Amino acid sequence: MIQKRTYTEADWDALVERYFEAETTEAEEAALRRFLCTPQGSAPRYDEVRAVMGFFAVGRSQQAPAVSQKKGRSIRLQTLGRIAAAVIVAVGVGLAAWHTQSQPTEVCIAYVDGREITDREAVIALMTGTMQEVLAEDPTAEMEAQMSEMFSVMDE
Repeated sequence: MIQKRTYTEADWDALVERYFEAETTEAEEAALRRFLCTPQGSAPRYDEVRAVMGFFAVGRSQQAPAVSQKKGRSIRLQTLGRIAAAVIVAVGVGLAAWHTQSQPTEVCIAYVDGREITDREAVIALMTGTMQEVLAEDPTAEMEAQMSEMFSVMDE
């Protein structure tokens, strides 16, 4: 049969000192935590040990939260959700790649006088002709004509 040890006020003070010296066992620390929750342990002289133990309790809960059974399920659901999202993204990328490869890569379309021309050779011929017309024009001759018109007005 396990008997609970009865501590006196001096024993609690000594236990607090040993706690700050890091000489207590886990069982003694647990007893000290329980004592600090009692009316006798709420005395102002135990404020410091209460603050330190509370600080460490919060720190432990922040560093390594206990995984309950519900959290374990939640983590598994999150993992399954991530896997499903990755599969959906992979399928989407695959479909986009397949769709892009199934489309013709060179499509030539020209609209001339409201008509659509899709014959590749005809579109290239039209484009080449237009480019030759643009390049055949002499921009300096047109600029000289404009300059002479401007200055002839000034001479009058």
